[in-house]
Amino acid sequence: MEPPKEIMEGPTTDEYLAQVVSETIEKFLQPEMSEYEKVKAAFDYVIETGYYTLPIAPDIWRIRSAGDRLPGYIENRGLGILLFGTGACEDYASAMVLLEGMGIEARYVPGFTYSRRGSLVHHAWNQVKIDGVWYNFDCELEDGISQGTVRYRYFLKSDATMSASHFWGQRLIDTGRLQEDQNAEIAEFYLMETCPQDYPTPAPKEIPVTLRPDEAAIYAGLREELQEYETRYGKLEPIELNLTPVVFGRYHPRLQELTREKLLIK
Repeated sequence: MEPPKEIMEGPTTDEYLAQVVSETIEKFLQPEMSEYEKVKAAFDYVIETGYYTLPIAPDIWRIRSAGDRLPGYIENRGLGILLFGTGACEDYASAMVLLEGMGIEARYVPGFTYSRRGSLVHHAWNQVKIDGVWYNFDCELEDGISQGTVRYRYFLKSDATMSASHFWGQRLIDTGRLQEDQNAEIAEFYLMETCPQDYPTPAPKEIPVTLRPDEAAIYAGLREELQEYETRYGKLEPIELNLTPVVFGRYHPRLQELTREKLLIK
């Protein structure tokens, strides 16, 4: 853990992260929304603003807060989607835990799904609790197939429906494809909730296809921000962040390396 920067003006790390979530929610939350309406608004928002790529600057909190604690995996991986609209499936799933900022329980789910070539690939999505009932939903996969029209194929589905395209929990263990330590991690932390029913599927919605963000321009602005910070408070040294996807990440060192290349502070 980094020592507190007592001379820095501004929020603590927790305050900054809460501010990012709050400012994101304010963009789509309306008064008197039901739990279902909140979840759908968040789902639509992330599809509308998200673009599938590696996250941008998941360490941005270091220069926008006191840096008094190291954020966890969900916080680090969700920032790219919330701030810059960029990330892979793990980042979409992490960002959707923002639902908890609206008083709604949400879970991060690691597992397998099918690629366009028909092979199983590691993936991440969510479960959410609405009016006392748990449901599965996959914002990133929905975004990937929408092509401008969201048909909610992966929105608020039962275990029975979701299992046609996803493997998680005990069913993931039963595939026999994982290492012993992966099975143990799933058994301890990721057996997940039971989702007994489908929610009625919403009508299709037109959502414009998200254009790829200009990463060079974003990083140019962030480097200026970093320079201003270090001029005022001193140089920041690299630190080890929790960016490795649960269950699967340690078996993909090249992906970990590429993710760390997106850090602002190197």
